[in-house]
Amino acid sequence: MSKSGNPQSASKPIQNQILEHDIEVLKFLHPDANTCAFQAEAAALASHGLLIHPLKPRDKAPLLKGWLSKATTNPGMIEQWAEDYPTANVGIIPGPASGIIVMDCDLRRGADASLQQLKQEHGELPLTWSVLTPNGWHFYFKHPGGDLRSYNSFAPGIEIKSAGSNIVGPGSLHPNGLAYRWQPACSPDEVALAEAPQWLLERLRRKGKWTAQGAMCPVIDQVNILGAPLVLGEGTGQAESLKGADVLSLFSQESTIKKILPLLGLGEVEIGEKFRCVLHPEKRASASILRPEREGDPFMYMDFHEREPGRRAFPLPLVYYYLKRGKPGERIKPLPKPTFFVWALRLLRDAGVIDGVKVQPPRLPDSVKAHVRKVYEGFGELLSLKYLVERVGSPYTWEFIGSWVGVPKKAAGWAMRWLVGSGYIRCVGHFGSEEAGNRVQLFTLGTRRLVQRLSGRAMLDQGGQTAIIEAVEAEVAVLEREQQAEAQAQREPRWCQRCGEWVEWVRFEEEVTCLSCWGTMPEPGPGPG
Repeated sequence: MSKSGNPQSASKPIQNQILEHDIEVLKFLHPDANTCAFQAEAAALASHGLLIHPLKPRDKAPLLKGWLSKATTNPGMIEQWAEDYPTANVGIIPGPASGIIVMDCDLRRGADASLQQLKQEHGELPLTWSVLTPNGWHFYFKHPGGDLRSYNSFAPGIEIKSAGSNIVGPGSLHPNGLAYRWQPACSPDEVALAEAPQWLLERLRRKGKWTAQGAMCPVIDQVNILGAPLVLGEGTGQAESLKGADVLSLFSQESTIKKILPLLGLGEVEIGEKFRCVLHPEKRASASILRPEREGDPFMYMDFHEREPGRRAFPLPLVYYYLKRGKPGERIKPLPKPTFFVWALRLLRDAGVIDGVKVQPPRLPDSVKAHVRKVYEGFGELLSLKYLVERVGSPYTWEFIGSWVGVPKKAAGWAMRWLVGSGYIRCVGHFGSEEAGNRVQLFTLGTRRLVQRLSGRAMLDQGGQTAIIEAVEAEVAVLEREQQAEAQAQREPRWCQRCGEWVEWVRFEEEVTCLSCWGTMPEPGPGPG
């Protein structure tokens, strides 16, 4: 809000206090009575689940010894306090018991500028319960669970109040004579209590003030994909437009790292700054993003918490993998090189650094099961990324599927049996050998013709990838022979009625297309006359 106008136009209580509110707001805060109506105000707040206790009249100090443990929502206790202290101010205990945290904004200490800065960085605060105070605002948010402590240095003029704190409730009177009032249209009877903004929780987590309930789960922010573009030669989105070395070199560029950090829950972290580790629960900030010592080396994630001799530094794709698919307390281990590489591509794609190659898979039936669709779409995503470097088939083992798309191994196996058996995914070879025990199938997307050929065919209910591949191998071989025969016949011209001549042609899926007029042609038949 803007600063006040001429203070001489205000009433005497306003004149005697240095304030930053607009003069109209100050008039709104002028009280209707000289004292707080404790019983009515306390009962109204307690009805919304807020723990309350009496404060000294026109003061912030608690009246009761042991007030933290005595705060209550009990109507009988509130009535007794009202008899004992009828003009007391109302105190509120934030924290998990009341289900709230409070952002306390003091204009005298610079809250106006801090709120403007936060607005520029994160947008408007959500609509929630909010109180106009004589010196600023109290914004109430839902307690996020876990251990959240008060933070008195959140930003200049802004404090976060949680368990162990005391907040002066609306209806109370300030020592300067002005009242605390619900902001118009922002009382519990008019608006819902909002969730705490994710960026606020992330800052508290990073500063060691909040530990989420259960396993550590960092907030993954959206990425500014409209930021300054990176120079990638001919760019991405085209097949075989990148080399493996080019991909890995992107992790040595600071502009890349700044786009990646929000995906690691570190959107507000400066490179080199300490923060609470996103891989392990810890109470003190001890992790950091390290700059490379040599040009061309990647930025690394330093985990000082890792309980092994020496300090552990991890590449950022590995951190991303464990944030997406890791289990609580799991020891961080290196990924196989092919898996690490596709996760590096995925991280760059998710951060808006590169674009994948567009693939056009045959469309699944609308009635297909959700986990089958998830496995199928995950395979298309995998090919979209790998085609950037090399347009060949890809391994897609049931073990890998579990980590790539987040489905159980058993569900992944059932989905692959259905997808391969129905022609939506097909085997195009393998690498390794049975003798060495490292034989792995390579897959690519199927075609509509293969799907049509296998439609109505009984699916295999059990067996591994090899079994299902062998079960459809004969059908695939027949289709490949047909395609080879068509390729041979394609060298012989066909009669196009639209062109009125013999023309070359090509088959796109089920349709035969004239290469002269690009119209659809009938299947081979007699020419004119």
